[in-house]
Amino acid sequence: MIPFGFRGFRIPPTSLYLNGPFLSFTGHPEDAIVNVGGIATFTGYSVASHNEKGDGNVDGIIEYRWYDQNGPLTNGPNIVGAGSTILTISNISASQDRNLYLRSTYIPGGYASQKAFNSYKTTGKAVNSPLDSNVATLKVRPTITITLDPTTKSSPPGETATFSADASIDNTSYPLQYYWTLNGSVIPNSNSKSIEIEKVGTENDKVRFYAFTNFEGETITSSSAEADFIYIAPRSLIIFEAFSSSNSSLYSTQETNLDDGSFTLTDATFNSNYNIITFYPKEKNITLKMDISAARGSNNGANNGGQGGTSTVEIALTEDSEYTILGISNNSSVFVYEGSELLVAVGQGGNAGTSGNGGAGGGVDLAGANGSGTDAGAGGSRIAPGNLSLTGIHGSVLAGSGITLYPGDSIATSPAGGRAISCSRGTYWINQGISACSDNSGSPIKFRINDGTEISSSDAIIRGFKPGYTVTTTAGDGLTNGGDGGNGATGGEGGTAGAGGGGGSGYTNGVATIISSNLGGNVSATSSITFRL
Repeated sequence: MIPFGFRGFRIPPTSLYLNGPFLSFTGHPEDAIVNVGGIATFTGYSVASHNEKGDGNVDGIIEYRWYDQNGPLTNGPNIVGAGSTILTISNISASQDRNLYLRSTYIPGGYASQKAFNSYKTTGKAVNSPLDSNVATLKVRPTITITLDPTTKSSPPGETATFSADASIDNTSYPLQYYWTLNGSVIPNSNSKSIEIEKVGTENDKVRFYAFTNFEGETITSSSAEADFIYIAPRSLIIFEAFSSSNSSLYSTQETNLDDGSFTLTDATFNSNYNIITFYPKEKNITLKMDISAARGSNNGANNGGQGGTSTVEIALTEDSEYTILGISNNSSVFVYEGSELLVAVGQGGNAGTSGNGGAGGGVDLAGANGSGTDAGAGGSRIAPGNLSLTGIHGSVLAGSGITLYPGDSIATSPAGGRAISCSRGTYWINQGISACSDNSGSPIKFRINDGTEISSSDAIIRGFKPGYTVTTTAGDGLTNGGDGGNGATGGEGGTAGAGGGGGSGYTNGVATIISSNLGGNVSATSSITFRL
């Protein structure tokens, strides 16, 4: 029998502990919110521990590196601790919003085993190395800068002033909102960079602009410098607006303060493209005098056109109500309307013929004068105050022009003159159901030209004038080298066989006070009105 033998095989000990440690964070970095230029500090800390109970502690080392969304951070002028457990970022700018985290990497070292007679063993790599911390956000409070402060405004009670301001924000991810205060109280519905404020009372006020945004549950606000809103006594301020009856792209405006002196309106104030001129008192009711001069008639060789009529009238103007002038831009007879109703007219002089002078135009409430020469044109006849009707006659100078007539209206036969109508009758407003002599609305509105197009730049006031049909070309047609008559409330008759045309007549509806009125008086070919208190 062969004896059995037993041999014991010893497994040689290894200095490497095959089961590596685990990394875990005992402290994660926390979110931070800072102001521009501020300092933020982030802290994180991890440990390595073995997974076998009672095997002692690992003695490898842990390396750290901070990261943001763009990659690993490095130390520099504004970053300290990029490779440590404490990261400090200074002089932070608005563009430095970041998502930050700390990465820990285990570097193996020795392992002291209590079971192996305290012999030295080497630990393996950590099972979960490298390990990242939770993400911490660095947010920078946006900075709001007031780029335009409101400026001082002055206004009388009842009038408005427009205040404007502006602001910017260094992080446009946060939209700006706005509000205004008046004497410290928030003005409702004032979320705008521009605001109209009505002056109330006689005290000076304080206006301020605010820009704000919502950021992480807090409201960040910046305010402008305070602007004064100063009370002034109502002025005798007249606003003039000029329009073309058929071209919506033409608009011009001018204002004058009659407290500073008189103002004269001529064709040079606005050019001849603007055939309608309106005016209104802006800050208070005004009683003013108007020195009205209609143009003289045209000369013909040695023969003179008739002088234009002249008048001074006194009119009580109502604040923010429309008054309209025709005949200035084309140097003709002058018609002044209150709302839609013809208030006063001053007649133009008749044209000279080859053998006779034109007749003078009549002032307010005066007939025109006859021309001179054989078969001279008769002056326009006087119409008693308030006696013009809505039925008109166009002057014979328009014979064959093809103009559209209202029912009942006509064109005079040469050489007769025509007759004006008492109120403007533009079809747009008539088609809206507004009667000819009524205001176009009961509340402030902007101006509309013939076809109803609104002139958006015009002021909103009480308006009544209805552009498009007025019957103001009333001159009679001269025949056989005779002069045409002058335009007026009734047109002068045209001269025949070289004789001069008659002057147009003036008119009043009885509302204006007539200070003076003259047959003729203006030797200029220019029509004008001088406004004075």
